[in-house]
Amino acid sequence: MVQLLRAGADEVLPARMPIEVMAAFCWAQLRSAIETGARSSATDRVASLSQRHATLVIERMLVAAYRRHASVSVGVLTFDPSVVDDARFSSFAEPLAREFRRGDVFGKWSGNRYVVALQGVGRRTAVRRFDQLLNNLGVGAGCRVGVAEYPHDGRGLDDLLATAESMISRARLGGGPRVVSADWQAAGAQGPDVLVVDPDATLRALVVTLLERRDMTVVQMNDGVAALEYLTGLRDRALPRVMVMELDLTGLDGLELLRQLLETGVLGRMRILVLTARIRESELLEALELGVSDIVTKPFSPALFVHRLRRVMAA
Repeated sequence: MVQLLRAGADEVLPARMPIEVMAAFCWAQLRSAIETGARSSATDRVASLSQRHATLVIERMLVAAYRRHASVSVGVLTFDPSVVDDARFSSFAEPLAREFRRGDVFGKWSGNRYVVALQGVGRRTAVRRFDQLLNNLGVGAGCRVGVAEYPHDGRGLDDLLATAESMISRARLGGGPRVVSADWQAAGAQGPDVLVVDPDATLRALVVTLLERRDMTVVQMNDGVAALEYLTGLRDRALPRVMVMELDLTGLDGLELLRQLLETGVLGRMRILVLTARIRESELLEALELGVSDIVTKPFSPALFVHRLRRVMAA
Protein backbone atom coordinates (compact mmCIF):
# COMPACT_ATOMS: atom_id res chain seq x y z
CA MET A 1 0.00 0.00 0.00
CA VAL A 2 2.83 2.39 0.89
CA GLN A 3 4.55 1.63 -2.40
CA LEU A 4 1.37 2.40 -4.37
CA LEU A 5 0.98 5.76 -2.65
CA ARG A 6 4.61 6.62 -3.26
CA ALA A 7 4.20 5.66 -6.91
CA GLY A 8 1.49 8.29 -7.32
CA ALA A 9 -1.82 6.70 -6.28
CA ASP A 10 -4.18 9.24 -4.67
CA GLU A 11 -5.91 6.67 -2.47
CA VAL A 12 -5.85 2.91 -1.81
CA LEU A 13 -9.07 1.14 -0.79
CA PRO A 14 -9.08 -2.35 0.74
CA ALA A 15 -11.07 -4.97 -1.17
CA ARG A 16 -12.92 -5.95 2.02
CA MET A 17 -14.59 -2.52 2.30
CA PRO A 18 -18.41 -2.74 1.97
CA ILE A 19 -19.58 -1.77 -1.49
CA GLU A 20 -21.86 0.98 -0.12
CA VAL A 21 -18.99 2.62 1.75
CA MET A 22 -16.69 2.33 -1.27
CA ALA A 23 -19.28 3.92 -3.58
CA ALA A 24 -19.87 6.79 -1.14
CA PHE A 25 -16.15 7.37 -0.80
CA CYS A 26 -15.58 7.39 -4.57
CA TRP A 27 -18.48 9.83 -5.08
CA ALA A 28 -17.06 12.16 -2.45
CA GLN A 29 -13.64 12.11 -4.10
CA LEU A 30 -15.17 12.76 -7.52
CA ARG A 31 -17.28 15.66 -6.22
CA SER A 32 -14.22 17.17 -4.58
CA ALA A 33 -12.21 16.91 -7.80
CA ILE A 34 -15.01 18.56 -9.80
CA GLU A 35 -15.30 21.43 -7.33
CA THR A 36 -11.54 21.92 -7.26
CA GLY A 37 -11.41 21.95 -11.06
CA ALA A 38 -14.22 24.49 -11.24
CA ARG A 39 -12.34 26.80 -8.88
CA SER A 40 -9.09 26.47 -10.79
CA SER A 41 -8.33 28.99 -13.49
CA ALA A 42 -6.37 28.25 -16.66
CA THR A 43 -3.35 29.89 -15.08
CA ASP A 44 -3.57 27.47 -12.13
CA ARG A 45 -3.47 24.54 -14.51
CA VAL A 46 -0.60 25.80 -16.70
CA ALA A 47 1.84 27.96 -14.79
CA SER A 48 5.09 29.49 -15.98
CA LEU A 49 7.87 27.19 -14.76
CA SER A 50 11.49 28.07 -14.24
CA GLN A 51 13.96 26.87 -16.89
CA ARG A 52 15.33 24.17 -14.58
CA HIS A 53 11.90 22.87 -13.58
CA ALA A 54 10.53 22.98 -17.12
CA THR A 55 13.60 21.11 -18.41
CA LEU A 56 12.98 18.26 -15.98
CA VAL A 57 9.28 18.04 -16.83
CA ILE A 58 9.83 18.14 -20.62
CA GLU A 59 12.55 15.50 -20.45
CA ARG A 60 10.15 13.21 -18.56
CA MET A 61 7.51 13.96 -21.19
CA LEU A 62 9.94 12.86 -23.92
CA VAL A 63 10.70 9.63 -22.09
CA ALA A 64 6.97 8.89 -21.87
CA ALA A 65 6.57 9.73 -25.57
CA TYR A 66 9.36 7.30 -26.44
CA ARG A 67 7.64 4.51 -24.52
CA ARG A 68 4.26 5.22 -26.11
CA HIS A 69 5.57 6.00 -29.63
CA ALA A 70 3.90 9.40 -29.34
CA SER A 71 4.75 12.87 -30.65
CA VAL A 72 5.77 15.94 -28.68
CA SER A 73 6.20 19.36 -30.27
CA VAL A 74 8.52 21.89 -28.66
CA GLY A 75 8.11 25.56 -29.49
CA VAL A 76 10.65 28.29 -28.76
CA LEU A 77 9.11 31.77 -28.54
CA THR A 78 11.67 34.54 -29.00
CA PHE A 79 10.87 38.22 -28.50
CA ASP A 80 12.81 40.93 -30.30
CA PRO A 81 14.31 43.14 -27.53
CA SER A 82 14.13 46.19 -29.83
CA VAL A 83 10.34 45.73 -29.98
CA VAL A 84 9.55 44.07 -26.64
CA ASP A 85 11.38 45.39 -23.59
CA ASP A 86 12.05 43.34 -20.42
CA ALA A 87 8.98 44.63 -18.59
CA ARG A 88 6.63 43.73 -21.44
CA PHE A 89 8.38 40.38 -21.90
CA SER A 90 7.72 39.48 -18.27
CA SER A 91 4.10 40.60 -18.60
CA PHE A 92 3.48 37.93 -21.25
CA ALA A 93 3.79 35.06 -18.74
CA GLU A 94 0.19 35.11 -17.52
CA PRO A 95 -1.50 35.70 -20.92
CA LEU A 96 0.65 32.97 -22.45
CA ALA A 97 -0.21 30.51 -19.70
CA ARG A 98 -3.92 31.06 -20.29
CA GLU A 99 -3.53 30.02 -23.93
CA PHE A 100 -2.18 26.54 -23.19
CA ARG A 101 -4.01 23.39 -22.24
CA ARG A 102 -3.73 21.06 -19.31
CA GLY A 103 -0.76 18.77 -19.95
CA ASP A 104 1.25 21.38 -21.86
CA VAL A 105 4.52 22.53 -20.31
CA PHE A 106 5.35 26.23 -20.32
CA GLY A 107 8.71 27.55 -19.13
CA LYS A 108 10.52 30.87 -19.05
CA TRP A 109 14.03 30.48 -20.49
CA SER A 110 17.09 32.69 -20.27
CA GLY A 111 17.01 35.71 -22.52
CA ASN A 112 13.79 36.82 -24.17
CA ARG A 113 12.56 33.26 -24.70
CA TYR A 114 9.74 31.02 -23.59
CA VAL A 115 9.68 27.27 -24.28
CA VAL A 116 6.46 25.29 -24.64
CA ALA A 117 6.06 21.50 -24.99
CA LEU A 118 2.80 20.19 -26.44
CA GLN A 119 2.13 16.56 -25.63
CA GLY A 120 0.75 14.32 -28.39
CA VAL A 121 0.86 17.14 -30.97
CA GLY A 122 2.56 17.05 -34.36
CA ARG A 123 4.41 20.07 -35.70
CA ARG A 124 1.72 21.06 -38.21
CA THR A 125 -0.91 21.27 -35.49
CA ALA A 126 1.62 23.03 -33.25
CA VAL A 127 2.28 25.66 -35.93
CA ARG A 128 -1.44 26.41 -36.17
CA ARG A 129 -1.76 26.67 -32.39
CA PHE A 130 1.22 29.01 -32.05
CA ASP A 131 0.03 31.17 -34.93
CA GLN A 132 -3.35 31.54 -33.24
CA LEU A 133 -1.56 32.28 -29.97
CA LEU A 134 0.35 35.19 -31.50
CA ASN A 135 -2.88 36.54 -32.98
CA ASN A 136 -4.52 36.42 -29.55
CA LEU A 137 -1.56 38.17 -27.90
CA GLY A 138 -1.32 40.82 -30.60
CA VAL A 139 2.48 40.88 -30.55
CA GLY A 140 2.89 41.13 -34.33
CA ALA A 141 6.44 40.99 -35.67
CA GLY A 142 7.89 41.32 -32.19
CA CYS A 143 7.78 37.53 -31.69
CA ARG A 144 8.89 34.54 -33.71
CA VAL A 145 8.31 30.87 -32.92
CA GLY A 146 10.36 27.86 -33.98
CA VAL A 147 8.72 24.44 -33.76
CA ALA A 148 10.48 21.07 -33.61
CA GLU A 149 8.76 17.69 -33.28
CA TYR A 150 9.98 14.69 -31.30
CA PRO A 151 11.25 12.26 -32.52
CA HIS A 152 11.56 13.52 -36.12
CA ASP A 153 13.56 16.71 -35.42
CA GLY A 154 15.58 15.51 -32.42
CA ARG A 155 15.69 12.80 -29.78
CA GLY A 156 16.47 15.03 -26.79
CA LEU A 157 15.41 18.44 -25.52
CA ASP A 158 18.73 20.08 -26.44
CA ASP A 159 18.44 18.83 -30.03
CA LEU A 160 14.83 20.01 -30.32
CA LEU A 161 15.68 23.47 -28.94
CA ALA A 162 18.67 23.79 -31.27
CA THR A 163 16.53 22.82 -34.27
CA ALA A 164 13.74 25.25 -33.34
CA GLU A 165 16.16 28.14 -32.78
CA SER A 166 17.99 27.37 -36.02
CA MET A 167 14.69 27.55 -37.91
CA ILE A 168 13.91 30.93 -36.32
CA SER A 169 17.24 32.29 -37.60
CA ARG A 170 16.68 30.84 -41.07
CA ALA A 171 13.15 32.23 -41.26
CA ARG A 172 14.33 35.67 -40.14
CA LEU A 173 17.09 35.77 -42.76
CA GLY A 174 14.94 34.26 -45.49
CA GLY A 175 11.84 36.35 -44.88
CA GLY A 176 9.96 33.31 -43.60
CA PRO A 177 6.80 33.08 -41.51
CA ARG A 178 6.68 34.17 -37.88
CA VAL A 179 5.88 30.56 -36.85
CA VAL A 180 8.23 28.16 -38.61
CA SER A 181 8.63 24.40 -38.31
CA ALA A 182 11.69 22.28 -38.98
CA ASP A 183 10.51 21.27 -42.46
CA TRP A 184 10.25 24.85 -43.77
CA GLN A 185 12.37 25.81 -46.77
CA ALA A 186 13.06 29.34 -47.94
CA ALA A 187 11.63 30.32 -51.31
CA GLY A 188 14.05 29.27 -54.05
CA ALA A 189 15.94 26.93 -51.71
CA GLN A 190 14.69 23.80 -53.38
CA GLY A 191 16.62 20.57 -53.07
CA PRO A 192 16.71 17.75 -55.63
CA ASP A 193 13.65 15.61 -56.12
CA VAL A 194 15.53 12.40 -55.35
CA LEU A 195 18.77 11.35 -53.69
CA VAL A 196 19.83 7.84 -54.79
CA VAL A 197 22.22 6.01 -52.44
CA ASP A 198 23.40 2.60 -53.69
CA PRO A 199 26.85 0.98 -54.07
CA ASP A 200 25.87 -0.57 -57.42
CA ALA A 201 26.91 1.91 -60.12
CA THR A 202 24.93 0.11 -62.83
CA LEU A 203 21.72 0.20 -60.81
CA ARG A 204 22.26 3.85 -59.90
CA ALA A 205 22.62 4.71 -63.58
CA LEU A 206 19.38 2.85 -64.36
CA VAL A 207 17.45 4.62 -61.59
CA VAL A 208 18.84 8.04 -62.53
CA THR A 209 17.86 7.49 -66.17
CA LEU A 210 14.35 6.41 -65.19
CA LEU A 211 13.84 9.51 -63.06
CA GLU A 212 15.48 12.10 -65.31
CA ARG A 213 13.29 10.93 -68.20
CA ARG A 214 10.36 11.96 -66.00
CA ASP A 215 11.86 15.43 -65.41
CA MET A 216 13.02 14.73 -61.86
CA THR A 217 16.26 16.18 -60.50
CA VAL A 218 18.53 13.51 -59.05
CA VAL A 219 21.68 13.38 -56.91
CA GLN A 220 23.47 10.05 -56.56
CA MET A 221 25.93 8.65 -54.00
CA ASN A 222 27.57 5.28 -53.50
CA ASP A 223 27.94 4.91 -49.72
CA GLY A 224 26.28 5.71 -46.41
CA VAL A 225 29.00 8.02 -45.07
CA ALA A 226 28.74 10.34 -48.08
CA ALA A 227 24.94 10.39 -47.77
CA LEU A 228 25.10 11.25 -44.07
CA GLU A 229 27.54 14.10 -44.72
CA TYR A 230 25.40 15.44 -47.58
CA LEU A 231 22.22 15.38 -45.50
CA THR A 232 23.60 16.68 -42.20
CA GLY A 233 26.76 18.61 -43.08
CA LEU A 234 25.08 21.95 -43.80
CA ARG A 235 21.93 23.06 -41.97
CA ASP A 236 21.05 25.52 -44.75
CA ARG A 237 21.22 22.93 -47.53
CA ALA A 238 17.82 22.10 -48.99
CA LEU A 239 17.04 18.42 -48.54
CA PRO A 240 15.78 16.10 -51.29
CA ARG A 241 12.09 15.30 -51.35
CA VAL A 242 12.83 11.56 -51.29
CA MET A 243 15.91 9.45 -50.60
CA VAL A 244 15.99 6.13 -52.47
CA MET A 245 18.45 3.93 -50.60
CA GLU A 246 19.83 0.42 -50.38
CA LEU A 247 20.13 -1.06 -46.89
CA ASP A 248 23.35 -2.89 -47.76
CA LEU A 249 25.64 0.15 -47.96
CA THR A 250 29.40 0.49 -47.65
CA GLY A 251 30.97 2.81 -45.09
CA LEU A 252 27.78 3.08 -43.05
CA ASP A 253 25.07 0.42 -43.05
CA GLY A 254 21.66 1.53 -44.25
CA LEU A 255 19.90 0.90 -40.93
CA GLU A 256 22.61 2.79 -39.06
CA LEU A 257 22.27 5.66 -41.56
CA LEU A 258 18.55 5.81 -40.81
CA ARG A 259 19.21 5.79 -37.05
CA GLN A 260 21.65 8.70 -37.31
CA LEU A 261 19.30 10.68 -39.55
CA LEU A 262 16.58 10.13 -36.96
CA GLU A 263 18.88 11.30 -34.16
CA THR A 264 19.78 14.50 -36.01
CA GLY A 265 16.18 15.31 -36.94
CA VAL A 266 16.72 15.04 -40.71
CA LEU A 267 14.59 11.95 -41.19
CA GLY A 268 11.37 13.81 -40.41
CA ARG A 269 12.04 16.39 -43.12
CA MET A 270 12.03 14.07 -46.15
CA ARG A 271 10.60 10.76 -47.35
CA ILE A 272 12.53 7.48 -47.60
CA LEU A 273 12.01 4.72 -50.17
CA VAL A 274 14.13 1.63 -49.56
CA LEU A 275 15.21 -0.22 -52.72
CA THR A 276 17.03 -3.27 -51.42
CA ALA A 277 18.11 -6.84 -52.04
CA ARG A 278 17.72 -7.63 -48.34
CA ILE A 279 14.65 -9.67 -47.56
CA ARG A 280 15.14 -10.42 -43.86
CA GLU A 281 11.84 -9.53 -42.23
CA SER A 282 13.37 -8.15 -39.02
CA GLU A 283 15.52 -5.66 -40.95
CA LEU A 284 12.64 -4.50 -43.14
CA LEU A 285 10.42 -4.04 -40.07
CA GLU A 286 13.13 -2.03 -38.31
CA ALA A 287 13.45 0.22 -41.38
CA LEU A 288 9.71 0.89 -41.32
CA GLU A 289 9.79 1.59 -37.57
CA LEU A 290 12.60 4.11 -38.11
CA GLY A 291 10.40 6.07 -40.52
CA VAL A 292 10.76 4.56 -44.00
CA SER A 293 7.71 5.28 -46.17
CA ASP A 294 7.88 2.26 -48.49
CA ILE A 295 10.09 -0.69 -49.48
CA VAL A 296 10.73 -2.12 -52.94
CA THR A 297 12.79 -5.33 -53.14
CA LYS A 298 15.27 -6.19 -55.89
CA PRO A 299 14.93 -7.33 -58.64
CA PHE A 300 12.19 -4.82 -59.38
CA SER A 301 9.90 -3.63 -62.13
CA PRO A 302 10.93 -0.13 -63.31
CA ALA A 303 7.30 0.88 -63.88
CA LEU A 304 6.28 -0.35 -60.42
CA PHE A 305 9.26 1.39 -58.82
CA VAL A 306 8.39 4.75 -60.42
CA HIS A 307 4.75 4.33 -59.38
CA ARG A 308 5.72 3.64 -55.75
CA LEU A 309 8.16 6.55 -55.78
CA ARG A 310 5.52 8.98 -57.04
CA ARG A 311 3.16 7.78 -54.34
CA VAL A 312 5.80 8.40 -51.66
CA MET A 313 6.51 11.89 -53.06
CA ALA A 314 2.81 12.74 -52.98
CA ALA A 315 2.31 11.52 -49.40
